Amino acid sequence: MEKRKSLLKDFSEQELNNLYSNAEILTFQPGGKIIRKGEIEEAMYLILKGKAKVTVNARGKEKILTLMGMGHIFGEMSFVSQQPRSVNVTAVEPSRIMKIDRDILEGLDPQIQIYFYKIIGAVAVQRINRIEEREKKLSRINAKLVSQHFTLATKKSCEIQESVFINDVVKKVPRLPLFAISLAGKLFSDQITP
Repeated sequence: MEKRKSLLKDFSEQELNNLYSNAEILTFQPGGKIIRKGEIEEAMYLILKGKAKVTVNARGKEKILTLMGMGHIFGEMSFVSQQPRSVNVTAVEPSRIMKIDRDILEGLDPQIQIYFYKIIGAVAVQRINRIEEREKKLSRINAKLVSQHFTLATKKSCEIQESVFINDVVKKVPRLPLFAISLAGKLFSDQITP
């Protein structure tokens, strides 16, 4: 959700009038919920004025994923996938938001439709790149944790072998007679029958 300067600057006056006359313009005060996680809605939003924050609940606490300002488009993933919203979006200052649902977009000029779908594609590519970067980072962290765990486990194993108490207990355990050791070895062989 990179900041986009004057998202609509390439539109002609007629295209802008068409968009503004068809799309719904919403106003929100600080704290107003624009998108609620779990809702199913075929609409995307464009911030005309103001700011909004994208949040998720992590372990019972609200975590801010990003802040958005004028020109940001959001909600496009649910618009395309028709899946429930995965985040909350809340106004952080008085805001004017353009709501563009599927029917409105399909009723606009083909040029405007193509423009919005290009934006959706660009945002999707940015998100995929961020997910790949996050995956690489988590993979590096995982490898480091596995290495640390192995080091700690090996160290504890050495400490147990060097323990005076454990060595004393092992010395007191009676040794098996030779025939018992031979019998135990034969029991593990697949070629030996009862």
